[in-house]
Amino acid sequence: DIYDEIKNEESIFQSCNLLAELEERTQNIDKARKCYEKCCKIAKSNNDNRSCASIKQKTGMLYQVEGESELKKGNKDAALILFEKAKQSIEESLTIKKELLDEPGQADSLALIAQLNLFTGDLYQAEIYANQARIIDEKIGSEAVTFDYYILSEIEKEKGNNEKAREWKAKLQA
Repeated sequence: DIYDEIKNEESIFQSCNLLAELEERTQNIDKARKCYEKCCKIAKSNNDNRSCASIKQKTGMLYQVEGESELKKGNKDAALILFEKAKQSIEESLTIKKELLDEPGQADSLALIAQLNLFTGDLYQAEIYANQARIIDEKIGSEAVTFDYYILSEIEKEKGNNEKAREWKAKLQA
């Protein structure tokens, strides 16, 4: 019956999610991403947009970690490709969070996209996303605003505007 099918899908979803987290912890990033993709398909089929948004964000963060790793190895081109994939996945998460009116989730995604734009050197977009995250975080009184200030200080430092970078850093330390 339909109840058993739903229960079975929930079990598969939970198992895939746990497996993805395990694969992530053991650095099997490709396997983790595949498990998260399966989870997202199940979530979409059950109209579970909140879970899908979370999974898209986790997937984006996996790409980000891979990109940072490639950057440390000196593989800038590979890193940029991975950062773009990360942005795409997190932007999909952001779209869902906007539909759900999830302001804390939106701010989290916006800050991550800002950080990714900083990594790729797109300071203009990084600043736009960081300020959007900051505005939401300040409005809702989230402690995550400190991450927004950090990103904004790093953007200003990259732009060579050390005075403005110090202003953001002072807010960060306040």
